[in-house]
Amino acid sequence: GVRGAGGTSRAGAWGLRPNAEYRAAGNDDVLCIPQLESVEAVKAAPEMLALDTVDAVFVGAADLSMSMGSTPASPDVLDLIASAIAAAHAAGKRCGLAFGGVPEKAAQAVRDGCGFVLLSNDTTMLAEAARGLVRAFRDATA
Repeated sequence: GVRGAGGTSRAGAWGLRPNAEYRAAGNDDVLCIPQLESVEAVKAAPEMLALDTVDAVFVGAADLSMSMGSTPASPDVLDLIASAIAAAHAAGKRCGLAFGGVPEKAAQAVRDGCGFVLLSNDTTMLAEAARGLVRAFRDATA
């Protein structure tokens, strides 16, 4: 792919990098990490990982399980995740997973060979911080 015009991401220093500079260098340090969210995508992982332009893969376990009519903890989903991790290792690349704010599960995934993890996301962290701030305010004014 090609870097988009929006410079409000990390690559554009959250909008602080001059737009001309962002456009000139926006594709220099980009990773290509396809998300695997279907059985077909996981099965195609070895072919994707064989491409020089693909740096890693990321298994969206929740979406994968939903596409299967299952849950992220079901044996079928766990087997597919393991196969994606194995495909990444075979290609000398990494496979990542998300853990929705459960550090213990993320740590176990790393011990099991997962190359990177997402512990949370910006929207959830912002919402939790806002909720905590409002709760503290209400407690202080009660």
